[in-house]
Amino acid sequence: MQLLVGISRLGGAFGLAGGVAARPEAAGLAGMIKTAGKEWPGLCCRQIDIPASGSDRDLAAAIAGELLKTGPVEVGITAQGSAAVRLRPLPVQPGIPTENLFPPGSTAAITGGARGITAETAVGLATSFGLNLLLLGRSPLPGPEPGWASGLKDEAAIKRAIVEQHGGARPTPGQVDRSYRDLLAAREIRGNLERIAATGVKVRYEAVDVRDAGALEGVLQRARSELGPVRALIHGAGVLADRLIVDKTLEQFREVWSTKVGGMRALLAGTATDELALMIIFSSSTARFGRKGQVDYAAANEALNKLAQQQQQERPACRVLSINWGPWDGGMVTPGLKQLFAGEGMQLIPLSAGARYLLQEITASGPVEQVILGSPPPPEDRGPPAKRGRTPTQTGRGLQLAFERRLDIENTPVLRSHVMNGQAVLPAALIIEWLAHGAMHSCPGLKFLGLDDLKIYKGVVLADGAGADLRILAGEPQSSSGQYRIAVELRSGDILHAGAVIVLGSAYESEIPVQEPPIEGSYPFREREYYGNGCLFHGRDLQAILEVSACGVAGIAGRVATAPAPSRWLQQPIRSDWLADPLMLDAAFQMLILWTFHQRGTGCLPATIHRYRQYCRRMPRDEVRVAARIRHQARHSVTAMIEFQDQAGGLLARMVGYECVGDAKLKEAFLKNRLVLPSQTP
Repeated sequence: MQLLVGISRLGGAFGLAGGVAARPEAAGLAGMIKTAGKEWPGLCCRQIDIPASGSDRDLAAAIAGELLKTGPVEVGITAQGSAAVRLRPLPVQPGIPTENLFPPGSTAAITGGARGITAETAVGLATSFGLNLLLLGRSPLPGPEPGWASGLKDEAAIKRAIVEQHGGARPTPGQVDRSYRDLLAAREIRGNLERIAATGVKVRYEAVDVRDAGALEGVLQRARSELGPVRALIHGAGVLADRLIVDKTLEQFREVWSTKVGGMRALLAGTATDELALMIIFSSSTARFGRKGQVDYAAANEALNKLAQQQQQERPACRVLSINWGPWDGGMVTPGLKQLFAGEGMQLIPLSAGARYLLQEITASGPVEQVILGSPPPPEDRGPPAKRGRTPTQTGRGLQLAFERRLDIENTPVLRSHVMNGQAVLPAALIIEWLAHGAMHSCPGLKFLGLDDLKIYKGVVLADGAGADLRILAGEPQSSSGQYRIAVELRSGDILHAGAVIVLGSAYESEIPVQEPPIEGSYPFREREYYGNGCLFHGRDLQAILEVSACGVAGIAGRVATAPAPSRWLQQPIRSDWLADPLMLDAAFQMLILWTFHQRGTGCLPATIHRYRQYCRRMPRDEVRVAARIRHQARHSVTAMIEFQDQAGGLLARMVGYECVGDAKLKEAFLKNRLVLPSQTP
């Protein structure tokens, strides 16, 4: 029997149990051994990890003992015995508070250029977190497209035009193909930079060899001055030089290794004094499994995995991820590689889906090292790639668990300001926010545009102060006209509390205010009297009505405050900013309560919203003008159209078909707005 053995000293658990050695690059040996096993099937390949210290005699005996056994390629030797590396399925585990994760003006430095998955990630970071972006690539920033190529999209037409530009000297097919690919690459870079700029953040592209520590330091220093402090680092640069081990040259190995590992070392040196909140390393499933022809790529990415483990130990306040991606549908995956992967039954990961998944993991609490493989999507599906072996919770409607939330007074203190009949009740505005989060969970790179067909079936009431375990479930995104519609539900146990269709997209629609006669009539109370007249039950955190300027048969209008940071309301906010502004929405609902008391003598609560659209990412930080126009009245319900405008009259959002349901008993329930908890007995 022929035997090939690699020995590493990463603690006996391949660095997964902490205590990564000072040279995590030694882990690259595991990638080489696994690849050798792919290329030489008759060779017995073993990779053994041992403790960083201990008796050489005892360790040698333990190694010899392992070599006499049959077992997995990778084996660790620990004080408790042998250990093996196994993949285990994990759902996304949200839970890292995002408040102040990226203060305004923060910058993300991203290697890998302005193309492919790194560009999709950059767009998502700009959209979801407002980060300024420093994009680092090998290619120079392209200039304007030549006039002869303007408007040409068909491959044949472009190549004909390329040939014509050479005049009498006819180019070779290879030269034409290279010119064609260069033109498309330049288009992609320009297009991606335009997409990023459209988000409103600052973006800078720098052509630099990421391995050149001196040049990189200069680029980073300029970025700090022009864009802001570096708070996020994403290393996506890489090259391929696929050859069998017997054909691989040392120069090829060095090129692949130095771009991945040397580049990462240069980045770490360049950001040693930056207070990083996020570090993402693009590794590869090749590191986990090995791959024929990629001994250098497997070694480099396995080394990056352990560098990530080391960085998490050294930077406990930083979210560190090393994603062992399966093959991408784009980037370095050529048509030939696509055929190879298809023959192996491996599905490619769509760029946009992978980027959405990565953004989702930023606010999760999962492990540092993760393996993400593509899953076969249904027709028109652009959902996220699945973790290996993932088995999500489903409902009868085919919805999957997006996240869970424990709701109680302690972790959601705003509930003390939303009490009826002595019991805390989850506000409808927060239900909207969490349903939107459920949809964004698999599509975090998109923008929240609004919702359709919201229905409140049963309020979430914390009876006697007891908590509730909430589940937010989401369906697969359905694409239509550049937007994505995602069915979502809020449940606890078997109870369906609310459902809606959330609308996401890459760009906001534009609308103008409805041109109707102004609302007329006066309201008898002023300023803070709105909350002391027996109509509104809302406590201090939800007292948002600043002025009722008009109230009559046609409706009610006034000024309301917008929401503070999520951390003021929630102990563990899902994001550092709101998707919808829950205080603004709740204040509008409050104004309809005032109207129904004034016009009908009874209160009301939200029941249905037919359509809601936002036309901006964030509402003004001070106040918003609200006008609710009554469209229909029935015996127990009122339907209104609500518009939200800035102080200059610009339309911020519109709600159509807002239906609130009234009941004579609500007035008594509203008066009991002090939280009543059961007495504590010893």
